[in-house]
Amino acid sequence: MVAQVEHRRARDGLPRDGVVRQRCLTALQDSVARHRVTVISAPAGYGKTTLLQHWTRVSGAVVAGPEHMAALLDEPGPDVEAAGGRPSARWRGAVRAARRNGVVVLDDADEYAPEAVRRAAHALEGVRLVLATRRPPPATAHRLRVAGELTVLGAADLAYTAEEVQVLTAAWGIAGVDRAAAQQLVSLTGGWPVAVRLGLLAVDRTREVSTQLRALRAADIDIGDYFLEEVLRPLEPSLATFVLRATTDDAITPALADVLAPGGATMLQQCAANGLPLTPDGEGYRWNPLFAAHCRSVAARREPALSSLLHRRVALRQAPADPLAAAEHALQGHDPGLAGSVLARRWPDVLLTEHADALLRLSERLAAQEAPDLAFARDVVDALVRGPVLAPGSTLPLRVATAVAVLLTTTEAAELARAEPVVREHVGTVGEAGATRAFLLFTLGCVALERQTEPDRAADLLHEASVLAADAGLPVLASACRAHRSLQLAVLGVVRAADSTASTALETATAAGAAHTVALAPAHLARAVVALWQGRTRDVAALLEELPAGPRHARYAPVRHLAHALRATADLVDGVPGAARRLEDVRSGGGELPRLWHELLTVLDLVGESLSVGAARPAPADGPVALAWVATAFAEAGSRGPAREALDRLGPRPAGVVVRIRRALTEALLADQGGDPGLAHATLEEALVDAAADGAVLPLLPAGEAGRRLLTKHLAWGTAHGETVRRVLDAGEHERQEPAEALTPREQEILAYLAVGLSRQEIADSLVLSVNTVKTHQRAIYRKLAVPGWRGAVREATARGLLP
Repeated sequence: MVAQVEHRRARDGLPRDGVVRQRCLTALQDSVARHRVTVISAPAGYGKTTLLQHWTRVSGAVVAGPEHMAALLDEPGPDVEAAGGRPSARWRGAVRAARRNGVVVLDDADEYAPEAVRRAAHALEGVRLVLATRRPPPATAHRLRVAGELTVLGAADLAYTAEEVQVLTAAWGIAGVDRAAAQQLVSLTGGWPVAVRLGLLAVDRTREVSTQLRALRAADIDIGDYFLEEVLRPLEPSLATFVLRATTDDAITPALADVLAPGGATMLQQCAANGLPLTPDGEGYRWNPLFAAHCRSVAARREPALSSLLHRRVALRQAPADPLAAAEHALQGHDPGLAGSVLARRWPDVLLTEHADALLRLSERLAAQEAPDLAFARDVVDALVRGPVLAPGSTLPLRVATAVAVLLTTTEAAELARAEPVVREHVGTVGEAGATRAFLLFTLGCVALERQTEPDRAADLLHEASVLAADAGLPVLASACRAHRSLQLAVLGVVRAADSTASTALETATAAGAAHTVALAPAHLARAVVALWQGRTRDVAALLEELPAGPRHARYAPVRHLAHALRATADLVDGVPGAARRLEDVRSGGGELPRLWHELLTVLDLVGESLSVGAARPAPADGPVALAWVATAFAEAGSRGPAREALDRLGPRPAGVVVRIRRALTEALLADQGGDPGLAHATLEEALVDAAADGAVLPLLPAGEAGRRLLTKHLAWGTAHGETVRRVLDAGEHERQEPAEALTPREQEILAYLAVGLSRQEIADSLVLSVNTVKTHQRAIYRKLAVPGWRGAVREATARGLLP
């Protein structure tokens, strides 16, 4: 086959493939320098011989000649020599030559008996060995690897990269092949060198090559002769038959191999031992994609009925984990009914994993299937693709599908108000179970959650949807329900339940291969919020790094914004310079947010003020955590009436541990101010016990000097949680104590005007400046004082003696 490739190359006027791949040469050179034995192990067509030829030319290595290797491998060594245990003169001469030259290279080592190779290696102690073979090293080689004496360069090391394809095309005189086209050829062939060259031979060089490569299909690359000569023909007939069955899908596990052929698991191991193009992948392997595609083509021609049956078997096994692939296999097995059934049951998971386009294409191919759920899924995806707009004249199914698409993508209140009743009314018509009902409840639950007008209803909707999804075998949808619920719990300050719910959501999705689904973003945020409450500030950034990239719809647009706010707040706790300014920038650039997201940002804002300026503002608040924070701020400011009113609004025993701790801190402050220090310290100790149970340290953060004094006195009073109190007192202390950058005379002048409550316009008029200039000076003042606003600037300047 190599000769045929060369003939076609010469026929087309292309130069010989003399491209030196420096990456592979460097890997081989490094291996030979560091290890006594180097094995180049890859299937046929991976360029092992070419690599060895290039390496011996450019490295300057002296290689023992073939006559010496023949003597070493063909004759027995001294341990089995019949004539008195002495080796022949020819064998001894071969050993001397190898030792003198220093390196022995053996190509096609799999053609020799393993015992002969082992005997030669033993005789050549101290000599570097380079063996090229189609088969993986035997198990006995593991001892050499453990000892650091063996390196294996495998198929993945020899596969072409996109950059190397571009170098090859340039060497062949094919100009202008872009990286995307080269990458498409690599993806199609798995980087298999012989297939890469055949793929380049398949294009018309008189036309634009990059466009052709991007449109190239497996059927366009003719590896038929190579496949027969180099792969199937050398195999035992039973193993060759198994290969045609086992390549029904690109991925193969021992369990699937047994489904496709009797004794398949054992034969799969034989395939790996024979050096067929398999790459280890988890519990199984992946075939080279072009090789597998060609095998499927051969199998379909030879035994079309069996090929269809095997595709249907693969479809049934893949349906729970990969419904799109299962539907494709069902169609290749000429069973559109099975394909429609798989998609009708699993479409919500497909949609949530950002494969809407593929779902639409498949559902359109199955339009003749009478499956209401599949038709509804097609309508939803179509509405998402074209942009959801509720049209009054639409049919009821289209109106419902469009309304669902609106709930999935939009945050605009008027659109949601029109769409939600349509979906809510339709829920009663789809039965008590199934994928469609679960998905409808999920969309309704998300909207109710973000509005936060009926938090209990939102929780109930998401819970019912998650139960139905789990019963229907929809792990991604069930995880998305739990993810959204976990964020609600985190915002409510229910620390332990938020953490466990978010963790369960992410673990379930990961097991389903959907760890990076955008709908799981709320779970990542929830875990970061929990880490913040627990004072695990270093974990916050790491948890947020796992956020899915590129939220696709407006519904998840605030995710990155809130992630920045969480990072800034965590940095404030750690006393990172400039964190207060970053939090202020995030807060001022947030725009209109859904209520749940807004509540979280408000809480972070209040925590940030406590950390950066030593006081939280007693401002109106709706959410329980924000309300509890403000209650403490009122108490610290000496406003006992408003503080008591805020506590009354919270109720006697809030569900969230953050709210309970904050409430107890407020009660302790009020008791201390009322002349009852015993009650104050007893109440504060109860809060510490509550905090220890969930590891929630940050809710004890004092909002001002009154709270700090109380906590300091509590250490002297006696507590079982002294370390916790000290951690709270240390939080953000570096930020507050950082020396201020000097204010300019103009900034000091503007600061004095701010202190007496003048507006920007009034300051501008008094100093004969523009309002924009005043704004610029204000921002500089806030930055230098590391505060988020003018109130904080006045407090901080007063504390530092910059104001009287």
